[in-house]
Amino acid sequence: MASLRFDLAEMIMLMRRYFDDLSFVLASRDAPLAAPLDCRWPGLYSLQFLRRGALWHGRDGQGTTLLQAPALYWIDPSHTYQLAPHDGTDRRHVVNFRGARGERLIARGFDHLSTQGWMPVMAPKRLEAFFALIEGKAMLPDARAHAEAVILLEQLLAALDGEADADPAVHPHRATVLAVARRIQESPWRRESPAGLAKELHLSYSHFRRLFRQYLQQSPASYILCCRMRAAAEWMRDPMRQIKDIASDAGYDDPAQFTRAFRRHMGLSPQEYRRAGF
Repeated sequence: MASLRFDLAEMIMLMRRYFDDLSFVLASRDAPLAAPLDCRWPGLYSLQFLRRGALWHGRDGQGTTLLQAPALYWIDPSHTYQLAPHDGTDRRHVVNFRGARGERLIARGFDHLSTQGWMPVMAPKRLEAFFALIEGKAMLPDARAHAEAVILLEQLLAALDGEADADPAVHPHRATVLAVARRIQESPWRRESPAGLAKELHLSYSHFRRLFRQYLQQSPASYILCCRMRAAAEWMRDPMRQIKDIASDAGYDDPAQFTRAFRRHMGLSPQEYRRAGF
């Protein structure tokens, strides 16, 4: 039986092709936020680790939250972000990237950890080590270093996803609450009530709501509505679907009510969103 042999040049070429669905734009550390921002970054994805200080964070005009280190937040080009310095002492690790793999990492990965686009960090030293390794490889021209940086990003996501599951005695309901959240994301138009979800998990509603906020930084009702608006945004990519029909399919008898809810969650009206081509 013939053996498979690859020389170094062939291996590097294979690695380049396999990982060319993500390209790094920037990898830096200790960058303070210089001025308030209220914008979106088309085509750009970003992970930003606030390792020291504090800054204001908001998404899609839903109000701002004071993030205090250590915290991680991420940028998705389908959202508008409101970021502002707090007292000028913030220090961040920043990794920016483009491409289909980057979209999957953010939209299907990090957004499962928190639909608010940020989360507190329980193991900051571990996270800092990840970012230091990524920064050391991301901007190098070598295909092997690029591949290693991409793999580190995926390992970082896996580490954060499993972080709170490490001790079931401390977080006995985390896995089931996150499973419910994923079900809502996958089937946002399924008729779900927060009270019904709590009953399904054999929890009181107040306990379920507190756990949901702890793990997803959002109330169950707000999360359900957010997932529905993001699904509606996906439907708008089909130019053959009328906005009034999307509103009806989303469960809104009044298109104006749907428009108000969509603007509140996505930062644009349905018509503006469609014209922008997201």
